[in-house]
Amino acid sequence: MARDTALSAYYAATATVSTIVRQLAFVGIAVVWLFSGVDLKTGEGLDIPHDLLLPGVLLIAALILDLVQYVVRTVIWGIWSWHLHRRQDAERQLAPRWFNWPTLVLFYSKIICIGWAYVLLGHYLYDLMPD
Repeated sequence: MARDTALSAYYAATATVSTIVRQLAFVGIAVVWLFSGVDLKTGEGLDIPHDLLLPGVLLIAALILDLVQYVVRTVIWGIWSWHLHRRQDAERQLAPRWFNWPTLVLFYSKIICIGWAYVLLGHYLYDLMPD
């Protein structure tokens, strides 16, 4: 497999994972909302069960990490692009390897948040099942 083909496959896979993480975060937040005891007519009575607080925080954290990942990526590669634009020998200059490290940390952090949140949600829902 050529390097460009491998990179294209990698970028497509990470974009798909990010989309799925976002969707799972919204679904998880909806589950927390459903069990929060809110009266849908009046909007009153928000009482999130203690066991759903951490999953809710993790789901929101995953969404924040998703946004921060793309902001950091945009800033890093935007500055690099500006740097290359100003140089005469820009075509021969490779980007430092560490440029991807911050976004990789954020990428895997949001996946861990989603996984942890869903383990806790699953545990909560399992406990609600009749014996």
